[in-house]
Amino acid sequence: MTMNNTDLVSTLLLQIPDSKTRVRLNHFARRGLINYLSCYLQGMEAVNVERFSQYFGIDIRRLGLTTTTNLLSSSQRALLYGFVAHYLDLDDVQANFRGHPSAVIYSALLAVSNPNDRLEDLLWAYISGVEFAGQLGKLLNPNHAIQGWHSTGTIGSLAAAAAIGVYRNVTSSQLSAIISLASTQASGQLSQEGSDGKPLNAGFAARNAVCAYSLVSAGFSANRDPLANQNSWFSTLSQSPFNQQAWIASWMHPGQIESPGLWFKTHAFCSAALSGYDAAKQAWKEGIKFSDCNQIIVHYPPHGDAALTQTHPKMRLDGKFSIEYIIWQVLTKGDVHATDFANISLTSEEQEQLTRIVRQHDLPIGSPTQRPVSLELIIKSKVSRFDVKVQHGSPEDPLTDEEIINLANKSSEIHFETIQTLLNNSHQSITRLLTTINHGQEDVQ
Repeated sequence: MTMNNTDLVSTLLLQIPDSKTRVRLNHFARRGLINYLSCYLQGMEAVNVERFSQYFGIDIRRLGLTTTTNLLSSSQRALLYGFVAHYLDLDDVQANFRGHPSAVIYSALLAVSNPNDRLEDLLWAYISGVEFAGQLGKLLNPNHAIQGWHSTGTIGSLAAAAAIGVYRNVTSSQLSAIISLASTQASGQLSQEGSDGKPLNAGFAARNAVCAYSLVSAGFSANRDPLANQNSWFSTLSQSPFNQQAWIASWMHPGQIESPGLWFKTHAFCSAALSGYDAAKQAWKEGIKFSDCNQIIVHYPPHGDAALTQTHPKMRLDGKFSIEYIIWQVLTKGDVHATDFANISLTSEEQEQLTRIVRQHDLPIGSPTQRPVSLELIIKSKVSRFDVKVQHGSPEDPLTDEEIINLANKSSEIHFETIQTLLNNSHQSITRLLTTINHGQEDVQ
């Protein structure tokens, strides 16, 4: 008897990997975990994160990352962890997923971890979640994002649920039910960009996954095939059919975490703006300033700027998702800094200046690992053009391990070389990692 689509995916997820595959892909998972921990520690310092933790009646700096606490349920921890990790929008992305895998998946996994769980099992569960997210995103996107869905919240809910199932070694039928209950909760809109709603999408997705796992563990049932080609979560959102043979052939070959891989960010704004930022930096280095320009045209492929929803930002925080704002900042003062995204209003004069920057969608569609941009600067009768296809940090020009460690070291007093050494011995327990992250303190009881 032929398996339904979800049971097939559950079977693929629960396959035991060969040692060579595991060792190869663990390297990428460790990079993702270091980036996640760095983003989490930086996010803890945000004012609204502190307010959010007060909503739960806890001190997030005292709580830290923990596997054993009576202060919060596992679903509450997942919500909090995901919100904090994604708050500054510095966390990694994956091209097929078109979302932020670590903020959702690692948050969910840590929320259901036990003190004696091993790091190697955490890493493999994360790899499995990224695989599912990338494979699913490959089918749903770009239309999913173009329709206004935030994949971190939608696809992320299912991916984190799948990762939990792998981590907790559930049965295939239980895993299908967990994915199903995650799918019926999955949501998230790109329209939340520029508000606390966007990092909440990551927190909600992690929470959804934990809730689904908890409910199935308690004996709740669910529709067995949310990935069916008819009358399902998948068929509602997909314009392409689910092809079982294609999934079998491509599963972990070579692995979505490796190809197209993770995209690590060096700036706290949407990754879709990185090419425009790089092009503006080139212009600045050649002496071009915003005050020199009569008009600026940013050329994209069709829907290449779909995630950059803020064409006329009114708040500086909205500038994280506005190529207009980022180019204006770079050509005005040479760079963009975290303080430029404060939650304060732009003046009417500043908003008027931004209208000199317009977008056109006339570039050819490229690889999902590229974000091509052509920046056209019109200065009196002269036109200057700066083209960027590949950004540093993208899978085609990845950050080195040393660069990832250096970025992480800037985020806290923790020496991430210690974390890297610990992760290289993946037989260590989760507790050892979290104790190190929490400044050597024991988990809050």
